[in-house]
Amino acid sequence: MENQSYYRIWENSGCNEEINDHYLVVNCAGCCVLPHPFATHNKSGRKDYYLLYICRGMMKVLVNGEMMDMCAGQFIIFPPECEYKYTRLGDEEVIYYWAHFTGYGARGLLENCKLYGKNIFNAGFNEQVIREFNNMFSEFIRRDYCFEAAAASHLISACINLSRSMTNLATSSDAVNPDRIYASIKFIHKNFNSNISLKQLAGIEHLSISRYRTLFKQYTGFSPKNYIIALRINRACELTVQTDLSLKEIAESVGYHDQLYFSRIFKARTGIAPNCYKKNYQNNA
Repeated sequence: MENQSYYRIWENSGCNEEINDHYLVVNCAGCCVLPHPFATHNKSGRKDYYLLYICRGMMKVLVNGEMMDMCAGQFIIFPPECEYKYTRLGDEEVIYYWAHFTGYGARGLLENCKLYGKNIFNAGFNEQVIREFNNMFSEFIRRDYCFEAAAASHLISACINLSRSMTNLATSSDAVNPDRIYASIKFIHKNFNSNISLKQLAGIEHLSISRYRTLFKQYTGFSPKNYIIALRINRACELTVQTDLSLKEIAESVGYHDQLYFSRIFKARTGIAPNCYKKNYQNNA
């Protein structure tokens, strides 16, 4: 692996600027491979945000006035005009990916991903994050008419993956880990209008029925049965206002072959009978 640096504006090698008329702009990005001792110190900071993600080695990093240990799998985001300082810790080679970014949506992105604040975050080694950095580098090399937007999209994806990895690592139990029941939820969304048994769903995740029911409830807030019913009724509402299908056709398309039973479920969930739903929707539109 070799050092890489990419800049939005070649005439300004630092690309150190604040931009307020675009949602998100990656000023520059790269990968640092440092086999020898080093020290970086910028007392006044930069005008943009600075994301630093270590994938090998350890560093000492200035965090809220104190030099703290930071190891592979961890990252930090320095806000604009914030002093940053870091140096190698130990004898191992240090490799880290970095990006400087700005825009009126930058802070909102970090807040939504729970990454705002000068702290050391633990995400572990995440191949998808590294892939997004490399995709970002490719956009800087390509430099076509939309490379800035494309580079920003890869930064957003990197932040999302860092946030999700951080959340998963902080989870001591699989009860709230979405990956634990992701396959079965995906299956439900594709097949909610079919007969789906709890045994079938538990089997997809290789869990007992009782364990699956518990995990599903803790993650979604619904029982599997009520989750499926909610999907069916939501789809029925869409078909009611967007199509001219008959009530019987709508019921069958969402998995109910008994029209009367469908009508009872629909009214219980929406508070209004299905044959009145479309008219009520149009009156309130």
